[in-house]
Amino acid sequence: MFWFLFYFAITYSLTLVVLGGCLYALWRWVAQRKIRFILAGVLAVSLLALPLWPYAQVAWQTQQYRDELLPAFMKEAGHTISGEITTPPLIFRVLEYSPRRAVVYAVESCGETNSGQRWGWTMKLRTKGRGWEFSDYNAVWSDCGSAEGNTFPPYPEARSF
Repeated sequence: MFWFLFYFAITYSLTLVVLGGCLYALWRWVAQRKIRFILAGVLAVSLLALPLWPYAQVAWQTQQYRDELLPAFMKEAGHTISGEITTPPLIFRVLEYSPRRAVVYAVESCGETNSGQRWGWTMKLRTKGRGWEFSDYNAVWSDCGSAEGNTFPPYPEARSF
């Protein structure tokens, strides 16, 4: 979470610097043409909100298509990935959606024995007229570990040195 916030702060700061120059040029253009102040404010707010557009798009897609994709996700995740999934994921987002293809992101618990540990992954779904079907999946991050006992991101176990 720290690195996400750090990346977001740096990206947004650089975007604001670039947009600051654009806004200054826009302000001069508006002042020369005597366009209403409200219109200039709407343009400025639109430009400042531009970096948040992808987040708004994912939120909108999730709200629109969650009910359609969640049953297929639950069915395929239970059969294909772990066989343990019986409850809805903790976080479910629709990253991409088209009439034939969808990509969803989910965060789930590692199981009842690993309380508090979670893993995040993406699943690709395709439809061919019979409903949504599993296509592919990729793990994004995990607290659960692997068969070798490794976790991502890696960190040393207590007293391992």
